[in-house]
Amino acid sequence: MGLSEFDRMVVAEDRLLRISEVQEILRLSRWTVLEWIERGYLNAIVLPSGQKRIRMSELERILMEGTDGV
Repeated sequence: MGLSEFDRMVVAEDRLLRISEVQEILRLSRWTVLEWIERGYLNAIVLPSGQKRIRMSELERILMEGTDGV
């Protein structure tokens, strides 16, 4: 069974962001973004190459919830 049109739209919009894109959007240093990933504040996907990516939906979660307690 394939994905519905809505599901395809959600997947297409939930693109993977590079660390540099996340740091630019959040106005944080690269070190801080990596620290947040290490501490579990930001969930990241580790690619086979070892590079990390953050889903757009994860970034939206951080922006909606705020960074209280971080």
